Amino acid sequence: MEETATNFTVCGIANLLAAIFGVDAARVRQRLGIPPERAKNYCLNCKKPVAKHRKCCSRKCQNEWKHIKIECAVCGKLFARRQSRVLRFLKQPQRNGKLQEHFFCSKSCCARWLGKHFGFAAYPEHAWRPS
Repeated sequence: MEETATNFTVCGIANLLAAIFGVDAARVRQRLGIPPERAKNYCLNCKKPVAKHRKCCSRKCQNEWKHIKIECAVCGKLFARRQSRVLRFLKQPQRNGKLQEHFFCSKSCCARWLGKHFGFAAYPEHAWRPS
């Protein structure tokens, strides 16, 4: 604890000397032999300290950070999708030139929505009837 307090006051003195002499505080610390202040990296999800080259502390935190919860357009169930995928679908137009407005939790929900909006439920006159 004393080392931290001493180091903190030495850094404060270095900043004060830098202001007096009109030089950079890093240069004063270098001349006094004080080690540079290192910035700590923290997990982007849970804010725990992590190694210098890491963004998250674990795979679980990484998945929670990269995924967002979305509501299914058919059943209303919440499901997770990668942020990058959702943003790509919201920004890039589809083949018909429209932006994607609906997200589905499964292929069956997608098929139900397509059947309702583009299938025989939307166009009953196109349904096959035996003659």
